[in-house]
Amino acid sequence: MEDSKSTGQVLNESVDRLLARKLLSIKQLSEGIDADMLESTLDKRIPKSEKTIEKTKVDDSGSKSTSAVA
Repeated sequence: MEDSKSTGQVLNESVDRLLARKLLSIKQLSEGIDADMLESTLDKRIPKSEKTIEKTKVDDSGSKSTSAVA
């Protein structure tokens, strides 16, 4: 039996790798954005109450934890 991949399999793997890299980039970008940066970018004041961001983490077991980040 020959161990070769079809063109579709190779293409799917390439797309998966590209998406994984892009998703990581988006995640890193979103983690670096804070309320002060948004204020300066949008040229609009954000009320203090809206500056608190909640981060929800889900671990491998599926349990969730939420923490406030000022």
